[in-house]
Amino acid sequence: MAPTYDYRCLRCDNPLTICHRISAPRPCCPHCQGPLRPVVSAAPAIQGRMAHGREDAARLLESSRSGPCPACGTSCRHR
Repeated sequence: MAPTYDYRCLRCDNPLTICHRISAPRPCCPHCQGPLRPVVSAAPAIQGRMAHGREDAARLLESSRSGPCPACGTSCRHR
């Protein structure tokens, strides 16, 4: 299965998503045959078990900060 790429036509400003191999030549606009410009799209949202990774990492970081300092054995804040 080929990846999908988002483009916008430089001639007619038409936004479109096209599936093609990365090694394939850049396609033309299907409406006006104009040149296409790649559009950077937002990363897809993660769902399911992996969706909590950021919160779990923050919680782990906070718990490690609340313990004694490995350098001096106290709850100092010089880390």
